[in-house]
Amino acid sequence: MRVLITGACGVTSRAVARSLRLSRAFRNLYLVGTDICENPFGLFEGLLDRIYRVPRVGEPDYHAHIERICRDENVDAAIVIPELEVLYWSTRNFPVPALLPPGGFCQISVSKRRLYELLEGTGLVPRFRILARAKLVALNKEDAPTFPCWIRDFSEGTSRGKGACLAHSAEESRAWAMLNPGIEQFMVADYLP
Repeated sequence: MRVLITGACGVTSRAVARSLRLSRAFRNLYLVGTDICENPFGLFEGLLDRIYRVPRVGEPDYHAHIERICRDENVDAAIVIPELEVLYWSTRNFPVPALLPPGGFCQISVSKRRLYELLEGTGLVPRFRILARAKLVALNKEDAPTFPCWIRDFSEGTSRGKGACLAHSAEESRAWAMLNPGIEQFMVADYLP
């Protein structure tokens, strides 16, 4: 069987490839990966039989690249992993069979903030709030969270933990905000051990 894994250099995609490689059910599996190839671990780990560099999901020729790779590699099925690619393909026909959630679900779940706001009060997500970077840097008693807490970016496609830190003190919170000047707002959430 020939399987395409999108975002193949990412942590989650590599974990899926590693699991498939360890499974007795997939001994003759041929894995094809696609990625923007900014993470060299995925390129050199050796989990994939072939990897293709593709444009970012929002670029005009992304779709054509995926179609060509599926055709040229004779792909039987696909595992679509990075959030932005799942969002893109959830409203389009992937060139080969792929399990994808509905587009409406993807619109919500692509942002940790939207997901948490939707589930707030259900007991399914921890308590959270949004703090501007400036407030996190100049943390005072009324803004201070209960420590330890998760401090993270919540922009679309960052559920993998970009800009995430388990902070144990106000000093760690300030340091994390200062180390991530490109993040203007942070989600501060209770830590659930």
